[in-house]
Order: sequence, then C-alpha cells, then structure tokens
Amino acid sequence: MKERYLIFRAQAKSLANLLLKKLTCLKDVKIVLGFQNVKFISQSFADEILNILLVLTLKKQFSF
Repeated sequence: MKERYLIFRAQAKSLANLLLKKLTCLKDVKIVLGFQNVKFISQSFADEILNILLVLTLKKQFSF
C-alpha cells in the first residue's frame, strides 16, 4: 500500500486483508508497517486498523 493519505476505513480493511494473506501464506514472518511517506492518517483509518489488529491479536492467530 503506497498511499500518501490514509483516510477511509476501507483502506484499513484492504491493508488488513493484505496482512492476512501474507501471514497465512508464510510461516514465522515479521511484518513492519512503515508510514514514512504518509502525509495524513485520519481518525477513521487509525481506529479501524487498530481494531483489526486488536481482534487478530485477541484471536491469538497472530501476535504483533
């Protein structure tokens, strides 16, 4: 995901789907999210991505 403005909940869901694909295909993988070129993250995007990561962590499918 190479967008400079992360605004919508749908963008967070797309990122979550990408993460799930990577995590389920590969074993013992470490994923680092880099936001160095992002100019703006909305409250909606941040809330959605944090909720998704929380659910994944609580399900203990993956640990971040």
